[in-house]
Amino acid sequence: MISTADFYAPLRKKGLSFFNHNPYFTMAKRKIFLISGGAGFVGSHLAEHLVHAGHHVVVIDDFSNGVRANLQHLPKKDVTILRGDITWELPRLAKMLRPYRLDGVFHLACHPRSLSLANPQRDLEVNAEGTLHMLEIARKHKCKMVFTSNSGIAGDPKYLPTDEKHPDQPSTPYDANKLVGEYYCRIFSRIFNVKVGIVRFAAVYGERQRTKPGWKPLIAEFVDKLNNNQAPTIFWDGKQTRDFIYVKDAVQGVLKAFKGTTGDDVYILSTNTETS
Repeated sequence: MISTADFYAPLRKKGLSFFNHNPYFTMAKRKIFLISGGAGFVGSHLAEHLVHAGHHVVVIDDFSNGVRANLQHLPKKDVTILRGDITWELPRLAKMLRPYRLDGVFHLACHPRSLSLANPQRDLEVNAEGTLHMLEIARKHKCKMVFTSNSGIAGDPKYLPTDEKHPDQPSTPYDANKLVGEYYCRIFSRIFNVKVGIVRFAAVYGERQRTKPGWKPLIAEFVDKLNNNQAPTIFWDGKQTRDFIYVKDAVQGVLKAFKGTTGDDVYILSTNTETS
């Protein structure tokens, strides 16, 4: 039995783990952070970092992708799990969060890219309207919000490696709605003075990444196939490349975006390394 982390351990040793790790997100005093999608793959790793740093995490998740098991190893006194949908009407969300004085919002909840063509309406609701709701929550609590977007907004790259100057070419409803979310962040920053951080993930892999019908991340899918004595499916000539980033490195990037003075600029979280 192998794990997603073991699968790419040799590549991490070659430099694909690129952040200088300060293991946890240290601050002068205990704070309360909201993580939308906090029971998911990346969200649960972020929650783990914040809890180990001595903070309290409030997770809001509809469990369409995330699972409670991703958080069960964390002390219950340090994590509040709220079953909720970020597309609910804003007064309902505000009431749910009223007991907490938030010091920051990490918005990771999303409708998956692989499902966006099958249900573009739901994608719009979650990835555009849901982002607007999270910005309103941050505005109400007078705190910073980090929005996790998607490097796929670049579409078919005009050059490699892609960077923050690459033209945006959304090719799916998911990409388009993530781009809308980025513009909402800029608007709230410039008009309402909401501090924001905008990061675009490359292909994230690591522990707790799962596959399910309609949602099959590449590394997790390969691991599942190998663990079931099946050959991974490789399309075309196998020379296509991806930029893979380990989940704990991605989390470090998200935390740096929160602590840093990022303005409303976009930052790509990747290793800047092609892997085939």
